[in-house]
Amino acid sequence: MNETSRGFQWIRAQLLASSGLVAAAVGGVWADVAPPGTVAPWVVMTSQSSPDVAGVAGVRLWTKATFQVVAYGPASAEATLDTLSDLIDTQLQRQHGAAGGAYINSCVRTSGISLGETRADGTQWVRRGGIYVLEIYAL
Repeated sequence: MNETSRGFQWIRAQLLASSGLVAAAVGGVWADVAPPGTVAPWVVMTSQSSPDVAGVAGVRLWTKATFQVVAYGPASAEATLDTLSDLIDTQLQRQHGAAGGAYINSCVRTSGISLGETRADGTQWVRRGGIYVLEIYAL
């Protein structure tokens, strides 16, 4: 089983369960990158690492998966991005549940993220969110 893909499924389901997040992230929730032409702001989740925790004889006990989950958009929408960051945290921090044959035992934010960048066209864009660690058990 690929526990990381179950982490993506669970995070997406958690985020889409928030009507406030869905309304504010008009561009949607995406794994890795949003498609070209997506209307901002949107939420992107990326896998940072997913080491296995093994027991005797290399039997996988669970996967400790780290994800970056951020709201992304122009700096002019900073207030909306801050709201989205708060909603992301509400939906993920200390939550748990099932996803496609796996169980997410815990989800804890280990770091906040606030990054700015200048795009090729000269506009300022911002990312707000966090790094979340999930303990994922195959069922």
